[in-house]
Amino acid sequence: RLGGPSRELYLQGGAAAPAGGADPSSFVTELQLPVAQRTAQVTIPGQEKDTMEPKIITKPAFTVVGLPFQGYISQGPYADGANNNEIGVVWDELNRRAAEIKHFTGPAYGVCFGMPNPDEPWYLAGFGVSEATDVPPGMMSLTVPAQKYAVFACTLGELSQTYRHISEEWQPQSGYERAEAPDFELYGEDFDPMDAQHGKMYVYWPIR
Repeated sequence: RLGGPSRELYLQGGAAAPAGGADPSSFVTELQLPVAQRTAQVTIPGQEKDTMEPKIITKPAFTVVGLPFQGYISQGPYADGANNNEIGVVWDELNRRAAEIKHFTGPAYGVCFGMPNPDEPWYLAGFGVSEATDVPPGMMSLTVPAQKYAVFACTLGELSQTYRHISEEWQPQSGYERAEAPDFELYGEDFDPMDAQHGKMYVYWPIR
């Protein structure tokens, strides 16, 4: 699988050609693609014999109210400095303000509805609600339409690994296409935020 950014090396001609009169048919360019070994399968700790195979479901439309996130995600859980835009910080604030959300039905959702960027919200940490009225200051509501999903069980500690498995391994071989719809994390009753290695959560990946 791809392991990083690709690059072009102009050995003769191309971007390094002198101005005027160069014959493009004589140009020599090397395309370099970094690769990494593809993981054979992803397993859940304690269930090493089970591959990470999803359930295919159709989920009805639902509405979430919570705190939006914009920016990029740094490598550490709570990085210092100007780019301290950690999603974990947003969840901490949401948990402190959870009592402000009206018409609460649960569970908790982490909805990714755009590409990471510093200019506008693309992720929403929130809770399910029966109606999006009386939205607290600084929060927003988002309604996700009914959609077919591949649902992957994992733990919080496995979240990055799970998304990597979905996009790099499962999706290309699944026979499904990714639908133009938000993907999201669902944190239900069996999720324990104090035990990231064992508390179960679910990734919902939109398909068609």
